[in-house]
Amino acid sequence: MDEVEDKDKLTFTVSFRDPYLAVSLKGKFNKNSQTVIDECLKSILESTAQSITLIFKEIEDINRHSIHILVKFQIAIRKKPAILTLCEINPELVEYLISQAAIRKVEIFQTLPEAILAARNLLSKK
Repeated sequence: MDEVEDKDKLTFTVSFRDPYLAVSLKGKFNKNSQTVIDECLKSILESTAQSITLIFKEIEDINRHSIHILVKFQIAIRKKPAILTLCEINPELVEYLISQAAIRKVEIFQTLPEAILAARNLLSKK
């Protein structure tokens, strides 16, 4: 498990069980989070995971000035290539991120087991 923290309190924890990788994000996602996201992306890209789930359960806020960081992060994960799922996102945050075209509704699940099951189904079709 890797954990990295920046001065503005965004942290992440990576858990890997081939072919699945889960990233728990915690804290505030803002324009100063780029360094932490870069470290997280490095961990993801170095893995052999075919499925990446981003867990937003402990995200306190996503600042509008950081939306582009989140979007680029997701694009890089998809290009790995990997199946991307997101879970445990606050409903108000889901609405906001969808309205900003920052996340894809089809990739959102309520729980981690639901996200992994969806990824498993997609992997079995490959």
